[in-house]
Parts: sequence; C-alpha cells; structure tokens
Amino acid sequence: MAAKKCAIALNLIIGWIAYASVALAAAQLETVTIGFSSFSGFYGPLWLAVEDRLGRKYGLDLKAVYAGRVRPQQLLASGEVPLVIASGSGALTSHVLGVKDQVIVALMSNKVGGGIFSKTEIKRPEDLKGKVMGTGRPGALNDIMVRYVLTRKWELAPDRDIKLMPVGEPALMLQALERGVVDATSLSIPAMFVARSRGFRELTNYDKLGLTYPMHSVTTLRPTSARIHS
Repeated sequence: MAAKKCAIALNLIIGWIAYASVALAAAQLETVTIGFSSFSGFYGPLWLAVEDRLGRKYGLDLKAVYAGRVRPQQLLASGEVPLVIASGSGALTSHVLGVKDQVIVALMSNKVGGGIFSKTEIKRPEDLKGKVMGTGRPGALNDIMVRYVLTRKWELAPDRDIKLMPVGEPALMLQALERGVVDATSLSIPAMFVARSRGFRELTNYDKLGLTYPMHSVTTLRPTSARIHS
C-alpha cells in the first residue's frame, strides 16, 4: 500500500494525476515528503501540488523539504524522503563511482533553462579574463555548466583565466552581481528574467547553445523504484 502511495506521489509531481482507478482510503492521510534542491521556478509543479493539497484525493499528505544545503541524495540515503527532485548530477555521479543504488525514475525537463549574465561593460566572453564569476556550490550543476561553457565554448580556464566564487542559490547570485561582488554569474529561471529586466548583459543562453541534461529528475533508491514499478 505504501509503495502504491509513493507511485501516486511521483505521478502527481510530474503532472500525471489522472489516476481515477486507484482506490485508497482517505480517512487517514499518509505523509509523503519530497525533497527539492533549489528555489527555482522549475519546482513550481511540486509546490503547487503541496499548496493545493492535490494528494488528498489519493490519501496522501504531500510535503516538500528543501535539500539545497545538503546533497539531495543524502536525504534519500538517510531514509528521510522516498523521492527527490533535483538535477541528475547526484545519481549520475553515484553510478560513475560504482554506487548504483540511486536511480532516475522520471525526467521533468532536459533543458538547463539558464544562462551567464554579466555587468554591461563586459561585452564578450574574452572580457571575463581576470574577472570573478559567481557559481553554485562546487560540483553542483550550476558549477558544472559554468566550467563546461568556459572550457569547451569559450576556451577560458576556470580558476586561471577567471576566478570562480561559489555563491549559492540563484537569488543570491543575482544579488552578488547587482552589488558588484562578482562581475558575472550563472542564473536560472526566474532570476535570469529579473537580470534581463535590470539591464545586465546575457553573454550566453544554455538552451541556445544546445546543451541538454537531466535537469529536473525524480530520483529514488533502487528498492523503492522496484516497489513502485511492481
């Protein structure tokens, strides 16, 4: 029964909520907590599902917990949550290292949906030499994307041609750019829209570069995945 409820929670997250054939007792709601990794607009469907109590129809009390300051996969490993919505970085890294207990069971988006913004006086990528760029936490997707664009697209060496400064959440990175703490930064939706409206220069857009990535994936542990699909 718990496995079926996790399955329903998963489908609520990704918008598939047409489970008319599922019959669950609504007298006592079961709490299902889902971890999310960032305060980004991409997580709107999850927040709406929680705010509008969409799970109650299926006997679920959906809750969301922010996991940005600890790796979302740690919440899975600790058993605090059965599902997390985050970039595929954690699960992919886990598999590369030979630990294959984490699996991606659904993909909400393969678009990065962001870009690199700078002060107006920086007109070209080469103008970033000797400057400071704000990124997310080391090893997270934001940091990975910045390093990829710098090295593969712009032929700039991170930490040599340009200093990278881990700042944190997109809202903090935008504040760092506005206050002159950094000369450029990587922003996602909706912070990138705010940056555009305030006149900052968009040096590149990740989607226009043709970059794809398991950006917003639903990840769980392999035993939970097996129960959900059984």
